[in-house]
Amino acid sequence: QPAILPSFPGVPQSESRVQPMDSLSVGPVQYSSLEADDFDDASAAEDADDDVDAVADSLAAMGPDVAEAPLKERLCQGRFNAWVALMKLGHNSLVHELYKRLELQSHSVTLSSVRSVCVQFSIAGMQGVYKQSSCFDPTSPTWHMNSKTQSMELIPNLLVDWTLDDELLISSRHWTAGAGPEANDVQLNESRLSERFGSDTITSLGGLNRLLQFLGLICADAGAPEAYTRHLPFGGLSHRILLA
Repeated sequence: QPAILPSFPGVPQSESRVQPMDSLSVGPVQYSSLEADDFDDASAAEDADDDVDAVADSLAAMGPDVAEAPLKERLCQGRFNAWVALMKLGHNSLVHELYKRLELQSHSVTLSSVRSVCVQFSIAGMQGVYKQSSCFDPTSPTWHMNSKTQSMELIPNLLVDWTLDDELLISSRHWTAGAGPEANDVQLNESRLSERFGSDTITSLGGLNRLLQFLGLICADAGAPEAYTRHLPFGGLSHRILLA
């Protein structure tokens, strides 16, 4: 029985221009491409391993009372602390301000032929929705019967849609094609992300990749198979951070 992977409906574009994030945007919008930081420095990551372990041990020691904590604290605080430690961002006040202005409103997981996660949040007054759908087997292709053509079609093993104020800004699809090559389709609206968050804000955070990592630690599904993590459109955010 082939797994049937649901697709997310298209998100309509807003007819009127939505106001960008307020006081965090400190200057005029710049649409030049931002240089991403290199987050693959293995030696830096190894140096920070003890910091990440310390964060994880501290959270484990908190015991069952964590279950009574607010949703943001339960799902994001450990990830945020581990990410700040790994990236050595303790001195970056804007990172902490951005997290302070995050509100996690809901987080739901649905299990059927696939694992589907939906996260609703607001950040600095902007309303966001994240949807991720992951097949349970990341090594096998997924097929769907097209009712119109009555033929089998290869469909993505991993689907990601990230919207802000009903505008689709990040979209990603990953196909596992068995013995053949893998395929990825990532749609990243860099200019609109720059406009919504402010180009000066993104630069102060450390580049576009660092903003994407921040967004990923809010939303990405740690319960999906680890093999999918490297295909998420969140600046190379590690699975270790998602598990913190």
